[in-house]
Amino acid sequence: MVIDAKYKPRYLYTAVLEDARQLSGYSRMHKVYDDLKYSKDKIIDCLIIYPNQGSNNDDLSNFDTLIKDPNSSIREYVNFFKIGIKLPVVK
Repeated sequence: MVIDAKYKPRYLYTAVLEDARQLSGYSRMHKVYDDLKYSKDKIIDCLIIYPNQGSNNDDLSNFDTLIKDPNSSIREYVNFFKIGIKLPVVK
């Protein structure tokens, strides 16, 4: 899986086409396939992590559960996911 963090709260409501294109580009590079030892006839999953202060997730320790949540799928794209993480707050 290729993962990128985007500090854009709008992921709560929508996907961002430019970000999806960027991450898709990274995940289609020969070097990435080679480094991950992934078969080039398969699609590498992509994940965008974004801030979500309303989330109960403050880390990715329960990643397997988070990625299976239907709300994590970006339906416009194949094998593309998003997970909102609650960021620490400085008081």
